[in-house]
Amino acid sequence: MAQKTFTITSDTYSLEFNLPEYGGASRTINKDLDLINFWKGDISVIDRGIGDEPLVIGGIELTTGENDSELCFPACFPICFAESLCGKVKNIWDIQNNGEEVTITGLGDTLDGIYIIKSFEFETIKKTNLAFAWRFELKWVRSV
Repeated sequence: MAQKTFTITSDTYSLEFNLPEYGGASRTINKDLDLINFWKGDISVIDRGIGDEPLVIGGIELTTGENDSELCFPACFPICFAESLCGKVKNIWDIQNNGEEVTITGLGDTLDGIYIIKSFEFETIKKTNLAFAWRFELKWVRSV
């Protein structure tokens, strides 16, 4: 059976999410250069450094509604369990606010690596408390 989750691991947490429903930019790194052509025919190159696009991934988490701790978002934050949905959200926000590097595995060889979470969004979808959409914007740091 194919793998259906990926793992985000920091120094303090290890969390599993469903595989993304959609992905964004690949983990390509581009060199930003400006070429200036002078009237005399001389050409000057200005190196603006390395530019990289963030990796954007998003997906859906479904809850069964059987476990009250899954549905207590955001009121449960002081007492969330790490394996509950609200616990995952709280922990991701902690990681992001602390600027921790995270190791992401399970997305595939070309995307697995060490990242910094630039932004994390989380919202209820389809007017139900049982389906939630999430979106990460990740800055690539290095390979694992």
